[in-house]
Amino acid sequence: MHEMRSRLAGTVLAVVITASAAACGASAPSPSPSPAGATSFAEYATAFCSAWGTLFRVVGNPETAGWTDGVHQLQAAADARDNATAARLQGEINTELEAARQQIASAAAWPPASRTMAEMDRFFVAMETWITAYANIAKGVPNAPDAQAALEAAGGLDAWQAMFAAYADIAPHRPASVSGCPGAPISP
Repeated sequence: MHEMRSRLAGTVLAVVITASAAACGASAPSPSPSPAGATSFAEYATAFCSAWGTLFRVVGNPETAGWTDGVHQLQAAADARDNATAARLQGEINTELEAARQQIASAAAWPPASRTMAEMDRFFVAMETWITAYANIAKGVPNAPDAQAALEAAGGLDAWQAMFAAYADIAPHRPASVSGCPGAPISP
């Protein structure tokens, strides 16, 4: 647990600070993405912020390992081998993350964001795997990996780094004045 916090927090801190520093501005995105997916920066930004807002609301801040009460309860259920509680929390959290992945898919429809959103989706899948690992531990699944190992095996750390590297595709299309995402310490 502490290893994941340290590794993820260190990696994430560097890339989020870089992305956030480059993203200061005045106006927040407001248009909703089209049903077929984002067709503009504004639509991409709305979907992007929605997905990140969900992650921060239901999981917490991966940059600081500032997990939500729900994640702390899931971790405690895993430690106590409380399968019923862990299964319920896993279902609730992963349902929210799946909904966020729909927003990621919408944001990915805007061509400059496609590579970044592919990595963001891969990161969200790895977070679901991380959550599921706690439920598997609570169930007593034989040879279940710990959450950190599950996250890494799912490519979470690699996806996190690649996501911010791919942001270079979006930067030339980004308006000069853009606010951060409401509910998440990150900017589109």
